[in-house]
Amino acid sequence: MCIICRNDNLTGLKVLDCYNCPLITTIPNIKSLKKLNCFNCPLLITIPHIEGLKKLDCSNCPLI
Repeated sequence: MCIICRNDNLTGLKVLDCYNCPLITTIPNIKSLKKLNCFNCPLLITIPHIEGLKKLDCSNCPLI
């Protein structure tokens, strides 16, 4: 289970590692986010446009 699925505080987060999460379906819009690692998430279907995001790895997410 990843930080999003645990409902942890995402305020001010710069790097989000939610890879290999079997539950996540949507990445929330986190304005401070610079790097998103969400590879190998089989149910992930939505990644919003996050202004300022510099690096995105959503490889092996079959629904994206």
